[in-house]
Amino acid sequence: MKSKACLNQKKAIISSLTRLKNKTLQDINELDSTELKIRKNRFDVIGEELKTLFDNLFSLANDDEIEGYILEKQELLDTWEEMLILLERRVSHLNKTNKSTEVIHTRNSDSTEIKLPTLSLPTFSGVIDEWLTFSDLFQAAVTNNQNLTGAQKLQYLKGVLKGDAQKIVQSLPITDGNFQIAWDLLKERYFHKREILSSLMKKLMNISPITCESHAQILKLVDSTKECVRLLETLDLKVEGTADIILMFIIQFKLDSTTRGWWERSLDNEKIPSLSELLQFLSNHARSLMTEGFDSNSQVLLCTALVNVCDSFGGTRLCRVLLDPGSQACLITSSCLERLGLPRKRTNVRISCLGASDTRTNGISEIKFTPHFTSNISFVTSVYVVNKIVGQLPHFSLDSSWSEPFSDLKLADPTFLRVVLSIFSLV
Repeated sequence: MKSKACLNQKKAIISSLTRLKNKTLQDINELDSTELKIRKNRFDVIGEELKTLFDNLFSLANDDEIEGYILEKQELLDTWEEMLILLERRVSHLNKTNKSTEVIHTRNSDSTEIKLPTLSLPTFSGVIDEWLTFSDLFQAAVTNNQNLTGAQKLQYLKGVLKGDAQKIVQSLPITDGNFQIAWDLLKERYFHKREILSSLMKKLMNISPITCESHAQILKLVDSTKECVRLLETLDLKVEGTADIILMFIIQFKLDSTTRGWWERSLDNEKIPSLSELLQFLSNHARSLMTEGFDSNSQVLLCTALVNVCDSFGGTRLCRVLLDPGSQACLITSSCLERLGLPRKRTNVRISCLGASDTRTNGISEIKFTPHFTSNISFVTSVYVVNKIVGQLPHFSLDSSWSEPFSDLKLADPTFLRVVLSIFSLV
């Protein structure tokens, strides 16, 4: 009963996320600052609900279900994060507009009252890898503002510090002379180049790979990379020479197969590209995807099916297969073959047009499978073994209303709308 309640709750949360996402994409350019803040808060609530929900599902799921839940959670959180990034960019755009208006108003005013531009000051809670960003933004908005006294600057500083960082300066009285003392105390505690560099490199290595040719995912990769590079330069560490080449390859390996193919075709065979050239290519490619009407939310539903595959232990395993009528060979992933416990024979055959580049097989085997529902029909076929066929299909879970016209039919893949299983075979 608890598991059924969680699944019903998951359906409701996914529906809420989908509706809110579609509504936001439709009217994003019409929202003012207050509406954007409210909309962001609603996404924050959904994000917390998602995390709590999947924690409960993981505690109730059996081993065969865990993988599906992990993939589904990641896809939903990716969608959630993309919407937060979109809202933050819109807020940033409005803040820049408001700041320009405020500056013009200040220059033309005879009033002696000092007001900061109408923008949100950055907050800092003591996380060391956030210090550089906080330091740059706060100094630009407050420290370098010559119209503010030291006492006013300290008041603003105390207002944006949280947690451990707040404890460092909380005992200092608000006076003109104490602002520089407070700032030096914070800098002494959090400005450690080696630790910040370690954190930045970890952040760079953990940037999420692109799972499909999506302008939103590409721009997210570009923005995250540029942010890390800017912070490295803040530490007086220039990204050039060998370091530039290494970073270029790190980011290149995070591209999906389609985007990687376009990138490879754009290169001169004799020249080693730079990181800036890769980022410029990705920015242009994302722009072309938007211009041509491609969207990360657009889906092409390919033919998939759930089948019961006989394993070496006398039982069957449920697998998801991609049905490709144009394929001249049947394929299976190495991980699926290992789960089935089936033997393989050695063979090394080049398979063309699998994704964006050629790949070689890791062997050949034979499988027997039946439909996932009760049936006397069975099939036997030889399959070439490869490391990967495609990513998850679809890339995002779709609204369940799409399946309503087929509610009276027995579908080959009842899960065709949801990201629940990897593609293990192509037949």
